[in-house]
Amino acid sequence: MTALTILGLVLLVAQLRAAWHDHKLLTGLSAHGTPTEAQVVAVQADRGLDHATVRYVAGQDVEQRRIGFWVRSSVHKGDTIRVVYDPEQPGHVALASELGGEPVWWDLAGAAAGAASAGIGVTVLARRRPGRD
Repeated sequence: MTALTILGLVLLVAQLRAAWHDHKLLTGLSAHGTPTEAQVVAVQADRGLDHATVRYVAGQDVEQRRIGFWVRSSVHKGDTIRVVYDPEQPGHVALASELGGEPVWWDLAGAAAGAASAGIGVTVLARRRPGRD
């Protein structure tokens, strides 16, 4: 049970950190990002969270980055999709459709799972404590 508690706490912290990072990225891109078209050069599926490697022009440079998305099979190699990148850091990119929505729900779901695991672990450990009446 100690391992479950520790694992739950680690998952909770990691997912909250990811949610904050995603929130900051998408908020920044919403505020001052530059929209552009990107070519999908590869797609990888990983248990519901797909990743696409996209190539796009940012200023005078061509960038190639991997981005994640949840809609399985919505993007295929060779597709052209709309992305938004940060002109100051062109490697920071997201799907245009993620801006203004609820992009961090999966991070918060992971945090909730971590909190539940930690809560169960703490509850079970507290009930097993020696000296309890």
